[in-house]
Amino acid sequence: MTKFIYYYAELTEIRLTMEMRGLVVVRFFAVCLLAILLFSAIAAAQPTILPIGNKVVNEGSLLAFNVSAIFSANSTYNSSNYTAITANTTYFYNTTSPAMKGAVLQASGFSNASFTWTPSFTDAGSYTVTFTVFHNVSNGTPVNAVWNGSASHAITITVNDVPAGMSLTVPVVGGKTQKRSNPKSDRATDENLLVTASATLSNTGIENLTNVNVTSITPSGYSQSEVNLSFISISDLSLATTLNRSQSTTIKFQARIPKDLDAVTGNRLEENKQTVGTIAVTGTTTSGSTVTASSPIQIQTENNLRIKNIKVEVDGDSENVDNGDRVSNVKAGASVVMKIELENKFSRDDNVDINDVDVTVDSDDLDVNEDEDAGDIAPKKTREVTVRFTIDEDADDDDYEVEVRASGEDENGAKHGEFLRFTIEVEKREHEIKIGSVSLNPESAGCEERAQLRATIKNIGRRDEDEVFLRIESPDLRYGDVLGPYELDEDDSRLVTADIPVPKNMSAGNKRITLETYYDTDIRSNSDAALLRVVACDEASRVTTPPATQPPATQPPTEQPPAVREPVVAEPVVISPPAATPEKKEGIDLSSSKYYIPLLIAGNIVLLGAAIFLVAKLAAA
Repeated sequence: MTKFIYYYAELTEIRLTMEMRGLVVVRFFAVCLLAILLFSAIAAAQPTILPIGNKVVNEGSLLAFNVSAIFSANSTYNSSNYTAITANTTYFYNTTSPAMKGAVLQASGFSNASFTWTPSFTDAGSYTVTFTVFHNVSNGTPVNAVWNGSASHAITITVNDVPAGMSLTVPVVGGKTQKRSNPKSDRATDENLLVTASATLSNTGIENLTNVNVTSITPSGYSQSEVNLSFISISDLSLATTLNRSQSTTIKFQARIPKDLDAVTGNRLEENKQTVGTIAVTGTTTSGSTVTASSPIQIQTENNLRIKNIKVEVDGDSENVDNGDRVSNVKAGASVVMKIELENKFSRDDNVDINDVDVTVDSDDLDVNEDEDAGDIAPKKTREVTVRFTIDEDADDDDYEVEVRASGEDENGAKHGEFLRFTIEVEKREHEIKIGSVSLNPESAGCEERAQLRATIKNIGRRDEDEVFLRIESPDLRYGDVLGPYELDEDDSRLVTADIPVPKNMSAGNKRITLETYYDTDIRSNSDAALLRVVACDEASRVTTPPATQPPATQPPTEQPPAVREPVVAEPVVISPPAATPEKKEGIDLSSSKYYIPLLIAGNIVLLGAAIFLVAKLAAA
């Protein structure tokens, strides 16, 4: 029995122990469940501030934006007991120094607020601003902070510096028709020309300016007596000389036009304004700082040296050119003559000469750099200068710019001039054989003597040539010959020589020798000529074999007449555009050959012999 009771008590203890353990487990799970519910409630109460983004604002400008928060859908709250966002500085602050004076966060409902701030003109910089929202707020203080949720959001506000400022704009005084002070003028009023000019002053900042005034107006490059700069007035300002934000006003001043103010400047002789002085203005901002503005004073005057006309002659053809014009169809190797007419535009009453007028013609691509002195030009007078140059024979097909400058200084020291540019269009022909230098040695001959003719021929066309001939003819000397064929590639040249005999009993005088070039055997290209001076036989003997008893130094000048070679103008050659099959323009005249006379004599002998034979035959019959 005792043993039974012992076992029962032991079993009862075991059962109770197991029940107690079960109770502990139940309590553990209950605690866990309560914790889960508690944390869920806290999470449900956590608010969120919607993204705002960084902001940028100028000094003196209003910055305004909204701040909004959202809450969990499961949270419960009484909107009448709190606001979700507060303007209390406990929950809105910035982390920079100095503080943002005048910044306001104004709550609107339980989940919105508006932020406004107008930075002053000393607030330029960067500010970090933190916005905080609480789930439960009562009288600006969070309620039950253990259960209350909150959120913060930081942004950067950048304030740009907006300096106070003024702008001063001074229009050009005078213009392209403005006369200068002229002590040489016949008009007394021209000796000291004064003009009234104006400048525009504007407040370009966002602060009002006070104490606005002209602080200086000083000459530059000229003495005060030469330009006589003086301030007259500032219009449209109040008695306190205040220039409000965005306001403009006019400043009036006086200037004398210098007698020696240049009309043109630079390499291209541009008609420009010249700086004669500076005007400066100051003002005071509302914060007490000083603002300044200044501008040069510039004057422009008339230009009285003009290029009145340019005539361009190319191988006898001429045309007038102006700035930007083109001279077309110019051959490589062509001779160019420019006649440039200049004019002094001063009136006779002005009584001013333009001195030492210089004219230059430049073309880097054509290797032209010509300089001509036109001298002095009186008022209302013109002067013409002539400039000559030759297009290089090796010039390619292209456009070549030619620049013309004419400049001079008037009697009062002012520079005048004009710049002009035109284009020469060089076009090489497909076929062209040019005759270069032509010479005779000696230049005088007689009594069956000979003179050696030397001529240079050059292929200045675009094609290589392999059948080039040079025809030499002189009816005066009863001479003719054809030399060739020669091969001449593009830009190749060749020296050709020929002995020119002087027939017996030839009359004295200048005898013309003509040269003609041909390509493709018989198509004429170019021509030139030379003059051989034929002297009488007795004169030639005296020239070539002087008597031994008479030293050459004592011979009278009339015993040895100087050799004469007249200027020769090449015959104009008209070249038609090449066709598929070259048209034969002119055949070679074999009667000009040196074998023509002997063959003619031999033929006549043969004919005479045949006639005698026939007559004898008939007589025998």
